[in-house]
Amino acid sequence: MSTTQPMEARAVLASDMLDPQAMSEQYGNSVQYWAKLRLYGGGPVFFKIGRSVRYRRADVECWLSARRFENTAQAEAADRKSTRLNSSH
Repeated sequence: MSTTQPMEARAVLASDMLDPQAMSEQYGNSVQYWAKLRLYGGGPVFFKIGRSVRYRRADVECWLSARRFENTAQAEAADRKSTRLNSSH
């Protein structure tokens, strides 16, 4: 039997987790900004533990990397695509 487990099955260290307040402080957006992303989609994946919300730092960094653009036209095209995908639900 292999001892290798998928990333999701591994124990997550508390030091690797950020709550919405820490996200706000570290990335400069309000707590409400992160709440809206959780509600409407488009934000980083998160854990819901009881009433608490936590983000894995690696997931946030991956989400941020996907939002790196060289110009505003690229960013606007990504926004339009995201809007179309979210409105089709």
